[in-house]
Amino acid sequence: MSSTICPLYKEAVENEPWKQKQTAHSGLLFDKFPAFWENNSGEYQFEKADFLNGFVRGFEKVSFPDNLIEDACRRQREMVEKLGGKILILKNASRFVTGMGREHPLENGFTWHHTLGVPFLPGSSFKGILRAWYRESCGEIVQNKKGDEIWQENEQTERWFGSQEKGVGKFICLDMLPLEKPRLVVEIMTPHYGPYYQDESGKTAPGDWHNPVPIPFLAVEAGTSWQVAIIPGPSHRTIDQSELEKLEKRIPLALSCLGAGAKTAVGYGRFEHQPDLEKELQQEELRRKQEQLKAQQREAELSALSPSRRKLAELAEQHQWETNNSAFLENVEYLLQKDFEFDEDAILCLKDEYLEAKWKGIWDNPDAKKGKKKDKPKYNERAAAIVHKLKEILKTLSGNG
Repeated sequence: MSSTICPLYKEAVENEPWKQKQTAHSGLLFDKFPAFWENNSGEYQFEKADFLNGFVRGFEKVSFPDNLIEDACRRQREMVEKLGGKILILKNASRFVTGMGREHPLENGFTWHHTLGVPFLPGSSFKGILRAWYRESCGEIVQNKKGDEIWQENEQTERWFGSQEKGVGKFICLDMLPLEKPRLVVEIMTPHYGPYYQDESGKTAPGDWHNPVPIPFLAVEAGTSWQVAIIPGPSHRTIDQSELEKLEKRIPLALSCLGAGAKTAVGYGRFEHQPDLEKELQQEELRRKQEQLKAQQREAELSALSPSRRKLAELAEQHQWETNNSAFLENVEYLLQKDFEFDEDAILCLKDEYLEAKWKGIWDNPDAKKGKKKDKPKYNERAAAIVHKLKEILKTLSGNG
């Protein structure tokens, strides 16, 4: 009879932190809590497919607070813009696997962003893809000292991406981040010649009598949008824009032809450029900057006001006093009841900008309904009461009360 065991401390088992999938870091769950073994004839075997399928279902429920992913991508774009770099948006046209070579009980690992908890491609891997593309497309055949013909990358590749002899290159590649929460899937690969691959002596021959062993692994489903970025290196802050544009144009080619991540030889990790989404993000960023500038200007205007005048301005903006008479009356009545410290500037603001604008003539004749003039202002009992109280406060402030 099979039973499930969990080789963890008792407190960890009781609290079951790996089940808190809505708030937990997915990378930690994947790396630290693959905790399902089945006891079968006295031997414990890790049920990989069960763990992965459960993990994928849990990842679908994960919620990222306060637009965590969007903010990280936005901050990266801001930094790249200030440093004079380039941003491109691509979509994985096929499924994408990252970090398969990492150690893990599954035998196939996965790379998770250490703070965001989402799949990503490290900048070092992204740079390796670009360098490989340039080495293959821009290299040349030369003879070494022994007279053997070898393939050598050209000077431009070394200048752009650096080398052990020349050090850091002109460009730095940043991490490739998803613009949205990716969708994960469980894939299966079935090596048919396991004994042949595992025999380091080379004595075992590949044959159709070997049993194929299905191996599940994690992948990102096609259709996720990703952000890639390049910036000038630390010693090349002033850089030839023509070189930067050349590199920018070749990034989609490299990620489309060579692919990114693992298993690119069988079609994984192919990416397509999304210029339309780039334009949308640029327009969104422009609108955000305009709103930010407007907010800064508004803050500068408010900072020049007295505390009571500033409070009125904030309430007016929040509750739309200009169009909402009811909100205006409620707010001012509340301030009067709470003995708010009105100054002369605040009272005159209420008089000129709101009371007189809404009920013309009410300041001079708050009890207009008692008069006999045909042109008397439209009467409002609540506004009249406010005028009387404000006039009393104004007299006290002027020393005539």
